[in-house]
Amino acid sequence: MALRAVRPYSAPARGKGMAILLWVAAAALISLLPRRDAQANGAFPDSLQILLPQNRPHQIVLGTNFGLVISDDDGQTWSWSCEQRNSINGNLYQLGPAPLERLYALSSVGLVYSDDSACTWTIAGGSLGSVLANDAFADPTDPAQVWALGNPIAASGAPAVYHSNDSAQTFGPSLYDDPSPGALTSIESARSDPMTVYVARYDLLPCDGSDGGTTSDASTMCQYPRLLRSSDGGAHWDPPIDLEPTLGKGTFRIIAVDPHDPRRIFLRFTTFDVPMETLAVSVDAGLTFRRPVTISGKLTAFLWRGDNTILLTGLTDAGPVGFRSPDGGETFLPWTGIPSLRALAERDGHLYGAADWIKDGFALGLSMDDGATFKPVMTFSDVRSVRSCVKTQCEDQCDYQAGIGLWPAETCHPEGVPPTPPAQKKTGCGCVTADEGAGATGNQKWQLAGATLAAAICWLASWRRRRRIQSRPSNRGYTAR
Repeated sequence: MALRAVRPYSAPARGKGMAILLWVAAAALISLLPRRDAQANGAFPDSLQILLPQNRPHQIVLGTNFGLVISDDDGQTWSWSCEQRNSINGNLYQLGPAPLERLYALSSVGLVYSDDSACTWTIAGGSLGSVLANDAFADPTDPAQVWALGNPIAASGAPAVYHSNDSAQTFGPSLYDDPSPGALTSIESARSDPMTVYVARYDLLPCDGSDGGTTSDASTMCQYPRLLRSSDGGAHWDPPIDLEPTLGKGTFRIIAVDPHDPRRIFLRFTTFDVPMETLAVSVDAGLTFRRPVTISGKLTAFLWRGDNTILLTGLTDAGPVGFRSPDGGETFLPWTGIPSLRALAERDGHLYGAADWIKDGFALGLSMDDGATFKPVMTFSDVRSVRSCVKTQCEDQCDYQAGIGLWPAETCHPEGVPPTPPAQKKTGCGCVTADEGAGATGNQKWQLAGATLAAAICWLASWRRRRRIQSRPSNRGYTAR
């Protein structure tokens, strides 16, 4: 290997030397990052779902984008179960019906389930093991029945519908393959008739120009929504129903099927070319739709309460919006004064809402007056322990969350907070750095790495300031130092 000649030092090369210094500092920062098999997805901490098990009437489970926050005593105390190897980037958490009440989630490895309150997670098997699940639905009437949609991991193959009759331990062969360009987005069966199954789908085709803003140029693709329906448990499927003439171009997900009427369905429709979402309702199994609610933003939560009242919430640039239907979805009235709700759930007539812990001041709230007001139940700083069954797996992640101020350090180390980092000292530029941090772990590593990078940036800023001072004319009696 030939050696490159070394250039004599010159002023322009000094900037390159500083770039190298910054690169080394960044590399040091990366080298100090915690090494773990599972970690939070990097998004700002937020709530996603509320799960209220029937067999555990005092347990409350809050699904988040960094794992599950759980209370076993009606919200008096809270503990945390982090994302693990099989549940990394977990989302769409849901509970199967009693008596099993299996916990399901979609993760980066597919559909996973847990029977021990998120201590361990198992990957769904059978035919679903060779594809990547992108949606699932646990039959609310039978704990053994689970539906799923899967996309092929390899380039070949088509999105497909799968079914399990053993609580997702194994899935049988595909019940529907979608050969057209596009995707299957959601699936749900009817509570009053579990043999009735709906699947949301869209075709990705050249735009036909009917929206007034696009042409039929093959390089411009649009999403054309279609609805699939089976009345015999997936053995046969009706021809896809074209929703584009009624709803326009875009994508949709199935929000709910009326628990009393399998032909009455609710969709969340996202418009193709503008930030707008619509609640679409059909009373004839998808043949026709009406749109009682449309917002310039995102619909976030839907709850069919025990008294048949429907609650719907959304988020817009102007703030949270809410709607209430007292007649099962026929009409919707404004529901005002609500938090920035992400999810809703009900137990014994009590209404729970997952909120924005920064804007609203709490992550979970409780309403005893049908949603007129919410009182805080929990914010993430109330999480004071890690579930004992996952304490080792969650240690580094817990230190990270404590480091960004989500909860106190005592949450991760109830036996005593680790020693503080070594004493700090000032550098010549007035910046603060730390002494050697051999043996530092968890949050100390983040502090040390940040200080290292900050010191390098500060040194560069100081050097550039001195160069600017030296090059200025001394017209104000300024003496360069």
